Amino acid sequence: MHVIPVDGPEVASQRRFRERLSADVSLRDAYVARKREIVSRGITNAGDYSLAKDDFIRGVLEGPGTPAGQSEARLSASRPDSEHGGRHEDQADEHHGR
Repeated sequence: MHVIPVDGPEVASQRRFRERLSADVSLRDAYVARKREIVSRGITNAGDYSLAKDDFIRGVLEGPGTPAGQSEARLSASRPDSEHGGRHEDQADEHHGR
């Protein structure tokens, strides 16, 4: 479970991210593609999955022109595949409210 204060800055960021995805179909499609690509790499651990989405999410929140980097590449380089067991992507999304 991921608990955050209702008036904390993370809530505002999560709402802004949701609003931007709702307003832009191509951005939403890119996010779905990113999540599928992460899972296709065998990353199923909730924490690793969330980390792999961070650069994309940060890019959305920071606006146009901000590259959605390669968090999953850093993750894959730093951890062996045997550590990528665990949860499915929906459980990881619940962790971050995404």
